[in-house]
Amino acid sequence: MTTCVFEEWLKDVNSSMKKQERNILLLVDNAPSHCADGVSLSNVCLEKLQPLDQGIIYCLKRDVLTRKMLHTLDEMDAGNNKPYKVGMLKGIEWCAEAWQDLPAQAIEHCWLHSGLTSKADLSFVLN
Repeated sequence: MTTCVFEEWLKDVNSSMKKQERNILLLVDNAPSHCADGVSLSNVCLEKLQPLDQGIIYCLKRDVLTRKMLHTLDEMDAGNNKPYKVGMLKGIEWCAEAWQDLPAQAIEHCWLHSGLTSKADLSFVLN
């Protein structure tokens, strides 16, 4: 996503919220495209927080790289002359599997350390 696309989307959301007489808090990642300095927001409060930076991305990358290493070793054992070659579908499958294998406690930990929620709030959502 580019900054222009994000800003246009943000203007549309703000306009929609204004028509509905609603105010919202929009949580976005701190990506370069999420710069909205030139946009006037009356009904949207934009907060850039990164709960995923609290370890989730690291855990997912570690899991996917482990899967890639095991795949490479299997391919080498099978005599494949390109053991490091991995198709996009396989990479997507590894990401999906890594996400499914991620413990709920890791996600809870990230949200707690982001300062966005309390233990009681998380318990209510998770149960």
